[in-house]
Amino acid sequence: MSDTGVFTKNLCDLYSVSAGAYTTITESELKRATFNVKKDIRELLILMIGKGNFSTPEDEIKHKIKFKILNDNREVELACYYAKRNKEEMSIYFTSEIINRYNIEPDDIWFVCSENDNSIPILGFAKKEKWKANFMNVEKLIEESLGIEGSGELEDDSDDDVGGNEQPFDADKIRIDQQMLSVKYIYELYQSKLLDTNPNFQRKPVWNELRRKSLLIESLMLRIPIPAFYFYENEDSLFQVIDGQQRLLTIFEYINDGFRLSNLEYLNDICGKRKFSELDIKYQQRIYRTQLAINILDARSPHRVIYDIFRRINTGGVNLTLQEMRNAICTQRIRDYLETGVSSTEYLEATRHKINDIRMDSQELFLRFIALYRLYDYQKGCLKPYYYSKISKLLDDEIGELARLDDNQLEEIFTAFKTSMKRCKALFGKYAFVKIYEENGEVRVKKDLINKALFMSVSVVLANDKYQNMNLDMCRERAIKTLAVQLQDKKFDKSISGGTGDRSNVLSNFEIIQEVIDRCVTEE
Repeated sequence: MSDTGVFTKNLCDLYSVSAGAYTTITESELKRATFNVKKDIRELLILMIGKGNFSTPEDEIKHKIKFKILNDNREVELACYYAKRNKEEMSIYFTSEIINRYNIEPDDIWFVCSENDNSIPILGFAKKEKWKANFMNVEKLIEESLGIEGSGELEDDSDDDVGGNEQPFDADKIRIDQQMLSVKYIYELYQSKLLDTNPNFQRKPVWNELRRKSLLIESLMLRIPIPAFYFYENEDSLFQVIDGQQRLLTIFEYINDGFRLSNLEYLNDICGKRKFSELDIKYQQRIYRTQLAINILDARSPHRVIYDIFRRINTGGVNLTLQEMRNAICTQRIRDYLETGVSSTEYLEATRHKINDIRMDSQELFLRFIALYRLYDYQKGCLKPYYYSKISKLLDDEIGELARLDDNQLEEIFTAFKTSMKRCKALFGKYAFVKIYEENGEVRVKKDLINKALFMSVSVVLANDKYQNMNLDMCRERAIKTLAVQLQDKKFDKSISGGTGDRSNVLSNFEIIQEVIDRCVTEE
């Protein structure tokens, strides 16, 4: 849990709000009764109230902002103002009455929320332990709802690779084209289906606040530059929006008369309450002729470079998972292939239909199988040496490798995957890929979630043709109990619970699982 950040969807649901941001209170802030408004909170407040409605250091009198207090059915007015002229820093003054009433202490959390139907910001406070418990409970609920341990990880096993020895890419091969394109031209690309604003990796549009949409359109009419957009040009010359999807959809929606402008700051008398078709031709043309800064990532760039750039710009809103990024960058052929794999009856039955695939966890599991299946030496019963210190890097490159395989090669892997899934189900039944333990001679479930590390090692090992003529169903009881005992080894349990993508853990887990399975199976 970070000291500051934005609300996840689950936190929004917990507090019954549409958006929120939080930060930790420091001892020095409490002494001064003046609190630094961190970036996430500041952006939310500006969105709700408007940038021009906050006082600056030059103002003799500080304007007060009205807040609703969460769960207290009262409103307060607090001084909330730009701390410096550059309008990059903001402070809020909590009165002694507020501090005492809510027993605010150092390390407590304060947060701001918004409701779709109310423009008044909601102010809330929480004790650190309670907030942490809420946060952890929400994360637990996420896992349980998605059916997979560690689901939706933004940086699954991909911390900075200190001491890693991945092969460096050639910086000269990085291809990013910077262009200025008119709104009208981009709109024509969109209409011609040459611009994909909703590839599979993108979130559903969340810009549902009319004022926010209206201010964006007003910026275009005022010729105020807006942040750059990032497109990805795939191998089929189709542009996919990596960053800026919601802004583009808002612009296109307005051009299509999708909403009326509301609460403009400068042009309300002239353009307020008007659809695009109702604007004066002057303002229509201003919108059409607005030049947008577009950074275009070329598919010819090394895949790992593209991922790195993707991660660097993937900083706003709800971040993409690594698999969602891979899905965005790979070809449609490979997208369809991965989807076919995780839609197969064999996979769904082996995982007991447990995984809710909204964060593409199933595709990642299939991709893990593919990458390690291609690396596994089935004659020696071990993984071939590989130089990636983190499996996330291996998966990044595997996407590119898959695109080079022909249909027969892909079909061979798919067949092996389906065969493996059948064997996993036969050998472990309802306990396939979950953490189990033995207590008083009985096997019990420790965590009824699909474990990525277990899935990867068990599925790859059981793809070996040497198990082809074995009656694995007859070995099930012995296999389950053997694995349950093995999982009581703290070192092994730790290796499949954290840092599961570290090369050393992967190699160790495969060795252990290979031994466990070989001890349990017998030829009939």
